[in-house]
Amino acid sequence: MTKSNLKKKMASMAAKVGVKQTQNDFNQACVMFIYQPKQPRALKKRKTSS
Repeated sequence: MTKSNLKKKMASMAAKVGVKQTQNDFNQACVMFIYQPKQPRALKKRKTSS
């Protein structure tokens, strides 16, 4: 196992982890986006109605 091979392997592993991480972040962002907008609208409605 040469240093260049090790670097390549580390890079590919890091890339895979990075992709998984971004997918997780994207999923979380989607969930947040789905659930979040309902709350501020409700708050705004309360403020305008009062």
